[in-house]
Amino acid sequence: MGFSVLIGGIVTASIILLAFFFSLSSFISNTIQIQEALDLHYKIIDKQIKTVIEILNDTLNSTNPTLFVLNKGYTNLLINCTTLYINGTLITNYTSYILNDMIDKGIWNPNEILVIRINGNLSNGIAKVTFSTCEGVKYSKAVNIT
Repeated sequence: MGFSVLIGGIVTASIILLAFFFSLSSFISNTIQIQEALDLHYKIIDKQIKTVIEILNDTLNSTNPTLFVLNKGYTNLLINCTTLYINGTLITNYTSYILNDMIDKGIWNPNEILVIRINGNLSNGIAKVTFSTCEGVKYSKAVNIT
C-alpha cells in the first residue's frame, strides 16, 4: 500500500512538472513573439517620426500638371510606394522621378525633391492635394489649378 502511494505521488509530481515545463515553454515562445512584434512596431513608429514631406506647389497647370514634393525628414523613402489624391480621388496615372538624383539612384533621400507628372488634364479651381508615403505619413495642401 505504501509503495502504490509513493508511485502515485511520483506520477502526479511528474505530470505537474511536465505541465509546468510545457507552460513555461509556451510562455517563453509567446514572450519572444510579442517582443519581435513590438520591435517591428517601434521600427515603423521610428520611421514615421523621421518621415516629413511637403508639397511645394501652390499652383498646378491644368494641362501639364507637375507636382513637387520635398523629403524634409531624416529617412530615405521609396518613390514607388507613394499615393496621390486630388480632391479625394486616387490618382494612378502619373510618373515620378527624383530631381537631380545624385545619391542612391531611385531612393528619395532627405532634402531631395520628388517630381510627379500627372498624365491627363485637371479641372481649373482650388483642389486639395494629398500625398502619402508607405509609412503612412501624409501631407495635404490646397493648390490652385490654372
